[in-house]
Amino acid sequence: MLIGGDATIADCVFEGNTAGGGGALYVGSSSPTITGCTFTGNCAEVNDGGGVYNAAGSPTLINCLMIGNSASWLGGAIFSDLALLTLRNCTISENTASGGGGITNYAAVEMTMTNCIDWQNHAAIGEGLAVQILSTSSVETVNYSCVQDLGDAFGGDGNIEADPGFVDPQQGNYRLGPGSPCLDAGANAAVPIDVTTDLDGSPRFVDDPDAPDCPQAPGTCGDPPVVDMGAYEFQGCRWDCGGDDDGNVGIVDFLALLAQWGTVNATCDFGLGAPGVGIEEFLNLLANWGPCA
Repeated sequence: MLIGGDATIADCVFEGNTAGGGGALYVGSSSPTITGCTFTGNCAEVNDGGGVYNAAGSPTLINCLMIGNSASWLGGAIFSDLALLTLRNCTISENTASGGGGITNYAAVEMTMTNCIDWQNHAAIGEGLAVQILSTSSVETVNYSCVQDLGDAFGGDGNIEADPGFVDPQQGNYRLGPGSPCLDAGANAAVPIDVTTDLDGSPRFVDDPDAPDCPQAPGTCGDPPVVDMGAYEFQGCRWDCGGDDDGNVGIVDFLALLAQWGTVNATCDFGLGAPGVGIEEFLNLLANWGPCA
């Protein structure tokens, strides 16, 4: 519970918590910045906000994943009332409530959502799968996001309503797969200057040569490389680091990694753990051995 003040919450996991309202986190009249956190399997068993209950607060969520949370009434992932809400590069999916499967804005809420994916949430009464708006006093500003049932409700720039192409949501993998419409489709200016990695700790700005830059709003996303929508940045075949670019991770890449051991910003430095090429890179290269997915 956060009441008053400006807390900073980073790199945390809220999993399997239960409360009457705000299954994982209750934000009351405070302004926390929540970065790189995962909310999964939390439950508001009596009231609203399976993941977060935002009462007169102004939280900012960046690089967060909200999956499989539930509320008995409103806001499977987030419920806000008389509040501000800022979301940047978040992924919200498979949350469930009676209304507002993803997000419910009750009254006098100012919500800004940018570079987010709000997709495949579930509302038992069939209202507000992604965002439920319950008052004309609320103002929603949604830009460069992938939102189910988008329609004309938000009217922002660069939004899409298309399957984001998660790798394997049934197995809990909400990273973007090749060909996703969310690749290179966000707004660079919305990413805080001190946020250089995604939820995995991988580099945030990675160009996918097979994806057009900013196709839904050409020229407005910023200079390449253009950030992806959602909590994860598509890394492409970064494990194919040996210089042969053959689409396979194999002996050439293994030998290149050994030759670069300890070197920072080398082709086999995948941005994992400690700076430079080391054990994290070695283990990830082995885990991705073979044809690139």
